[in-house]
Amino acid sequence: MHRALATLPRPTAARPADVPIGRRFLFADPRRAALTVLGVAAALLLVLLLEGIFAGAINQVTRYIRTSPAQVFISQDGVRTMHMSASALPPEVAPQVRSAVGVAWVAPIWFASGSVAGPAGRQLSYLIGYDTGTGRGGPNELLSGRAPGPGEAIVDEQAAEAVGAGVGETVTVL
Repeated sequence: MHRALATLPRPTAARPADVPIGRRFLFADPRRAALTVLGVAAALLLVLLLEGIFAGAINQVTRYIRTSPAQVFISQDGVRTMHMSASALPPEVAPQVRSAVGVAWVAPIWFASGSVAGPAGRQLSYLIGYDTGTGRGGPNELLSGRAPGPGEAIVDEQAAEAVGAGVGETVTVL
């Protein structure tokens, strides 16, 4: 058998003790309430800002793949993106892929992360080599200039502006 040590009063609807303690502390001092709301708003704004920066960065680092006419990219196991990754396939893979039904063409992507430097500065960039004879793996369109020859490079519009280079000017790659 158990004995009752105390009895509690029945709850009523309008008692201040029934308000959660967090809400009582928050609204006891109007300055504290305002600072708390501002702090939460600032944290939310920071999260949205960082999400925007991340989305913009992902948009840029996936641009080559998104704008390529290729429908399938093949890489070694475990490589899921070109960003800060490297993938090397054995030489026998290209003929195997080329012989698959529905494959129109096969071309390697010669890719490295590096920099382009010009008169106005240096820009970190993805450096992508391609077969200029077929154009496969290269840019979808050239805004100005022509396909590069030996010792020449195509610089995208954003990088050219950042390094202060125009068509026919000298830039240092890597």
